[in-house]
Amino acid sequence: MSDQPLKGVRVLEPAVLLAAPFASSLMADFGAEVIKVEMPKTGDPMRQLPPLHEGKSVWWKATARNKKSVTLDLHTEKGQEIFRRLAAEADVVIENFRPGVMERWNIGWETLHAINPKLIMVRQTGFGQYGPYSQRPAYGMIVESYAGLPDALGFEDTPPVMSGLGDNIAGLVIVYAIMFALYHRDVHGGPGQLIDNAAAEGMMRIIGEHRVPAEGMGLQLPGKRSSKNPHMSIGREALSVAGMFRTRDDRWCVLHSGTAGTAIWANLVRAMGREDFLDEAPYPSGSAERQRRREEIDAAVTEWFATHDRDEIVRIAAENAVTIAPVYNMADALRDPHFAEREAFITVDDEDFGPMTMVAVTPKLSATPGEVRHSGPSIGAHTEEVYGELLGMSRDDIEALRAEGVV
Repeated sequence: MSDQPLKGVRVLEPAVLLAAPFASSLMADFGAEVIKVEMPKTGDPMRQLPPLHEGKSVWWKATARNKKSVTLDLHTEKGQEIFRRLAAEADVVIENFRPGVMERWNIGWETLHAINPKLIMVRQTGFGQYGPYSQRPAYGMIVESYAGLPDALGFEDTPPVMSGLGDNIAGLVIVYAIMFALYHRDVHGGPGQLIDNAAAEGMMRIIGEHRVPAEGMGLQLPGKRSSKNPHMSIGREALSVAGMFRTRDDRWCVLHSGTAGTAIWANLVRAMGREDFLDEAPYPSGSAERQRRREEIDAAVTEWFATHDRDEIVRIAAENAVTIAPVYNMADALRDPHFAEREAFITVDDEDFGPMTMVAVTPKLSATPGEVRHSGPSIGAHTEEVYGELLGMSRDDIEALRAEGVV
């Protein structure tokens, strides 16, 4: 295989659970050497996250793929000294402890930057390194809530809806921030730098793209959906004919009825046999006649979905260039011939589970594609390799540290 784009980049990851480890996993897919630092014996708590198979986390196997695992107790002076030595050989450190924890362990930014001026250090938290909320613990659903996502997804008369994507979005933000910093360092000759990633702000950058300017200008934001009518509302001035629809076989499809300048609405109503709706395109402005027919159009579209099976709806949509998608579960996605042809899923031989299916590396790079070299390793599987090759420790040195509980 061709050299991978991040070959030669070494990432030191003392972080636990989801957001930061997800980021380093994406980098490992494209060739970065990711050294995961775990507590001796217990390891990353993610090793215990369900779904479990034979007592071991399937989630861990996927998120920790391509990483090296070493054990190190950062609460001990010897463990801290070893970490500083590792950081001196690293390009990137990714941590996600509360502000001040790394400093108490004598491995904070100022200390590591003095040792390695080229180091890029990511400090991943819910609310950032300073501010009134900086010491608050935060998980993905917490930052989602502060960023306004559940409110944007919610119904008028039911609780707000969690997406569960807060940690993954934070991980994506971390990756592009690291790429910016690496480019500045390696192309422009700049120094290493500190990345203060507050997950709530990254989420807000996505959710607030149009909502924040509108709120600041005093404009009315799109209304929530009513649970009595689950179709997405684009606002009072638009037709509510986009969103979720139940099919005859009790499945669901998503319809996007088009935007100004497209033929999607016309294609849809012709496929439905309702050419009388041609002039009532569902855009955020229009005639009084359009508004008068809102309920009639919505009822007709709902009825059309309800009298066809899901797969039939999808076929009709494909034949008529209408943007309709089936609401898949993961079993549906695994069976889909499109994703099969694109090799969106791969099989990896795992030391515990044998062959297991994972999502393939994405996106696809033509000259330097990523690859999955192995699944998540056992605790400390690479301790001897990393400490021996990188720090010059002998087997006796490592065994002595292991006897003290340092590794």
